[in-house]
Amino acid sequence: MLIVSLCCGCWSGTETTTTTERGSYSNVLAIYYHEQNHYSIAVKTNGSTIQMIDLNRVYDDTLYTCDYTIIDDVKPNEIMYVDYTATINDYLTSYVSYTIHIRNIDDVSTSGWDHGKFGSGQTQRIDK
Repeated sequence: MLIVSLCCGCWSGTETTTTTERGSYSNVLAIYYHEQNHYSIAVKTNGSTIQMIDLNRVYDDTLYTCDYTIIDDVKPNEIMYVDYTATINDYLTSYVSYTIHIRNIDDVSTSGWDHGKFGSGQTQRIDK
């Protein structure tokens, strides 16, 4: 009974507002696979400026829950792109779903990962 009283006392009675945002990154030059559900992209912005974007940390330095789908539907001489749908609520928890459009699997490069004191390393590609 004490637990129920504490939980009820924490609820503010207000509803959570959820926002959905859709967007895309165009001019994607490179895609980096760090580890399961963690990718970064290199995007050409203005002129010769290249911006590195960690897709798991798009809005701020918070690590978001992400889901990735990779589709090889870009023609050989065309530029790759990434579409996304982000769902964010009042408590700043969010879920981002990405669709990465590539020319072929060779467009995805392996990259490093770092979990601080729990280890770091380099993702290795396995070809059959």
